Amino acid sequence: MSAGVLLIVGTAIGQYVGFGGVALGYLSNRGFTWEQMRSYLGVRVPTLRELAVVVAGYVAVVLLLVVVAGIASMFLPEPAENQAVDTTTENPGIVPFMILMMFLVVGPMEELLFRGIVQNRLRERFPAIPAIAIASAIFAAVHVVALAGSLTGMLVTVFILFFPATVFGAVYEYTGNLVVPALLHALHNSVIVGLIFLAPEEAGSILALVALAGL
Repeated sequence: MSAGVLLIVGTAIGQYVGFGGVALGYLSNRGFTWEQMRSYLGVRVPTLRELAVVVAGYVAVVLLLVVVAGIASMFLPEPAENQAVDTTTENPGIVPFMILMMFLVVGPMEELLFRGIVQNRLRERFPAIPAIAIASAIFAAVHVVALAGSLTGMLVTVFILFFPATVFGAVYEYTGNLVVPALLHALHNSVIVGLIFLAPEEAGSILALVALAGL
C-alpha cells in the first residue's frame, strides 16, 4: 500500500474514531439522544447567509494568516514541517481524494470535537471570547502530532495555527451551526491541498505548513 493511500486511510480512521468517537461518546455519556445531540451541536443545512459567512470566514483566515505568518517569519524560528505535505507532494494523484476527505472527514470530525464539544462545553461556564480562545489553543496543541521537526519549530506552528482556529470558533459562535465551521475548515485545507498540485513551490510556505497541520 502506498504512502498516499496510507495517509488517507489512516487519517479517516483516526479522525472518525479518535475525534468523532470521543465526541459522540461524550454526548452519549451525558444521556443525549440523537435529536438532542443535533440540537446541542447545531447541525443543520446552512442557509445562504451562513454560506456567505463561510466565504467571509475564509477571507478572514487568509488575511489573518498572512499577517501572523509574516510577523512570525521575522521574529520566530522556522515552523515545523507537516508530514502530510511531503506525502501529498510525493503522491499528487491523491490530491482529489484528499480534498474530498477534507469535506467528509477532517472538517466535520475536527469541528465536531473542538467546536461542537470543547467550545460548547466551555461556553457552559465562560463567555464567548475565553471559550473560543481556550478551545482554539487545545485545537492547535493537539495538532503537534502531525508535525516533524524541532520542539521550537512545532511551537511556532502551533502558535500560528491558533489564529485560524479562532476564526472557526467565531463563526460557530456567530451562526450556532456546526456545519458552517466544518465547511470553512474543509475549504481552507482544500485550497492548500490544491496548491500542492497546482503550485508546489507555494505548498512549502509557512501558510501551507500551518493550514495542513490538521491532516
